[in-house]
This record gives sequence, C-alpha cells and structure tokens, in this order.
Amino acid sequence: MSREELDRQFHVIDMMLTMHAALRDRYGRRATSFDVCLVVLSIVLSAFVFADDKVARAIGLGVESTKVGIGIASMLLLAASVAGLLVDWKGAKERHSRAVLILSRLKLETRAVRKTVGREGANSSEVPERWRENARALDSLPEIPERDFVRLKAKHLRKVELSKLIDAHAGLPLWVLRLMLMWRSLRAGRGRNDRDRASVEPEGRAPESVAIAWLRSTRMRGGT
Repeated sequence: MSREELDRQFHVIDMMLTMHAALRDRYGRRATSFDVCLVVLSIVLSAFVFADDKVARAIGLGVESTKVGIGIASMLLLAASVAGLLVDWKGAKERHSRAVLILSRLKLETRAVRKTVGREGANSSEVPERWRENARALDSLPEIPERDFVRLKAKHLRKVELSKLIDAHAGLPLWVLRLMLMWRSLRAGRGRNDRDRASVEPEGRAPESVAIAWLRSTRMRGGT
C-alpha cells in the first residue's frame, strides 16, 4: 500500500466521518423533538380527560365536542407513536453514532500509519492488523442517502477550509471567517470563468477576422 493510497483513504475517512456525524445529529434532533411533542400532547390530553366539564365550558367548548375532540386526539397520538416506531429515528441515530466511533478510531490509526509509511509503499508488517480490521469494518457502516451526498460533501469541504481560516485568523469572529470563505470561493469561481473565456477567445476571433478580410476585399473590388 503506497503513501498516496493512504492519503486518499485518510481524506475519504475524514469526509465519511463528517457525513455520519451530520446524519447522527439530524436524526438525534428529530427523535428528541418528536418525543418532546408526544410528551407535551399526552400531558395536555390527560389534563382534558380528567378535567371537569366546567373547564370545557369556561374555554367556550361544549361537553360533547370536548369528548369527541379528546377521542380524535387520542387516535392521532396513537398513530403518531406507531409512525415514530416505523420511522425509527432513534435507531438511525444509534447506527450513525456507531459509524462515527468506528471512523474516528480508524482516522486516528490511519494518521499514525501514514507517519510510518514511506513514499515507496508499505509492506504487511508496516500496516497494523488492527487497522486492517477497522478498514474491513467500513462495509458494515450505514449507507449515506444519495439525495444527501452532495450536500454533505460540500459541508465537509467547507468545514476543512473554514478550519484552515480559523488556524490562520484565530482572533476573528466565526461569521467573519464564513464571509471570507464565501468571498474566496466567489473569486476562485470568477477566475476559472475568466480563464475559460481566455482559452476560447482565439477560436472565437477566427470567424471575425475572416469576415473583416472579406469586407476589405469587397471594398477594394468596389473601389476599382
């Protein structure tokens, strides 16, 4: 295994770590918000169930309407609970949390292996067996959703570039560094567009020069 291959795997592992951490946080927020909503709705529903009929009249609701509303709310709460089990946001959070642990350990070991491997490559004795086992464990990681891959990759690349700016300008606020990163990206994109136009420009001038030459020759014939 060459040093270049280890470098490539290190960057891939780092990107996968960012992706799984983002998905872990997303599913964690969803699971927590869902549980909180269920608890709050259950408390409110229980309060209305055990409340006296005078409470319903005080808030402008009829007794029969309140009972029907409590029944419908109970069915909706049960349906939401079953839907939460089917969606399994907690399970998704746990799966991505395990992926983060595996990738974090593999990232540290890959960094250590890179220090011991020369540019000419590595033999079997230079690469620890523990690293090989963790690398094989990547097959058991949950898949990254296809619709989220590009967005998560962009998030990782922004994180890497922002980390470099923080190292170079540690005293600046984070929002200023984000603006600097955005400005650099815009300038880099504009520079690439200018170079692309410059590379196409000579080919675009050829028809114009032919047309000018034809007009000149026409004028000369007309003058004679």
